[in-house]
Amino acid sequence: MSTEPDSTTGQIQPGSQGDRPIDQQSEGNQNQIIGQAVSSTILNVTGGQITIYPSQFDRPCPPETQPSTSTIGANPYQGLLAFQETDGDRFFGREKEIAILWEKLSILHEETSIASILPIFGPSGSGKSSLARAGLIPELARRPLPGRDRARVAVLVPGAYPLESLATVLARVATNDLTPVSKTREFAAELAQANSFGKYDGLRRIINVLPETDVSPLIVLIDQFEEIYTLCKKSMERDRFIENLLEAAKEESQQVLVIITVRSDFLDEIQKTS
Repeated sequence: MSTEPDSTTGQIQPGSQGDRPIDQQSEGNQNQIIGQAVSSTILNVTGGQITIYPSQFDRPCPPETQPSTSTIGANPYQGLLAFQETDGDRFFGREKEIAILWEKLSILHEETSIASILPIFGPSGSGKSSLARAGLIPELARRPLPGRDRARVAVLVPGAYPLESLATVLARVATNDLTPVSKTREFAAELAQANSFGKYDGLRRIINVLPETDVSPLIVLIDQFEEIYTLCKKSMERDRFIENLLEAAKEESQQVLVIITVRSDFLDEIQKTS
């Protein structure tokens, strides 16, 4: 499986082996879910290491087994499940694609004239989530963005209430608390409030006041972005969510970078929304 930049848009599109697109009918398939991703995670990436904020999530422990005399390690394959941020040490074969993503993100970080949004799109099951979570994030730990020795990564899946999902992950950054209910409610109200010009820029305003933002940019990774269409039933919330992302990504201070993974059969929906 490989990933190549689109010749016209510069976006990253995972493909299949031999650079041939996966032959998949998208009609009637827009509610399909391949694997299940962790919905919300906060990470520090620096010095070649990824540190998960305390108590962010607990990975299930494998069942106890009898000691084995075999020298064969654990099976590294996830089946239909996506590789997660802590699986970088057993995520192989996508080095070229990871390098492309890192280069593009680095350019976005330094170029202030364009919105800092990196889309990763491809057919369902092509490995978008694994590439972003187990590929790009560990690479950012090994190779920080130019001028930054570390970064924070907020990973979320939009779900049925994307503004609330975004508010929750921001509240966890602000409070270092697993269940910041009151702060989530406060941030959700801020995200849903327009400024004096009618723009929804709550994300930009929240990030501007987060601690250490001036030295540690916030990378917002929105996995399974298509859920804003498949699960979110309120078009107003969907539009506000997208506008918050755009307003923050256009900020010249470069305090936030946005990465989205999205199924390619939803590109038409994105064009209609934007």
